[in-house]
Amino acid sequence: SGLDKPFHEPPKNFTETVVSLAEEHNVACVLGAHSHANMHKELNGTHYVTVSSFVETPFEFKCFEVENGRIQMKTHNLWSRIGFDAEYNWDKTFAQGRACDRSFVRESVNPR
Repeated sequence: SGLDKPFHEPPKNFTETVVSLAEEHNVACVLGAHSHANMHKELNGTHYVTVSSFVETPFEFKCFEVENGRIQMKTHNLWSRIGFDAEYNWDKTFAQGRACDRSFVRESVNPR
């Protein structure tokens, strides 16, 4: 989140279990259920991602491309394509996250 402390930090036991499984099985990316905020953290080669809600303004989604030993995530915005007036305070975009929360590339992924 860019904050000094974790934003909605999960229980320690949950984190340890997920990280252990990811490392044991060389997992490239772990996707979490939406938390109304974009988050991306890389730890020991695994990318941990949560996403904001697709149905909330400003109507963004993540696209994951996995091919040829590479995984890439990009965030796309549909704001200009909606057919109705929607309000969003672009001065308060905390939920959209930082640039590093919105995209990443990992080369040399072992297919599993």
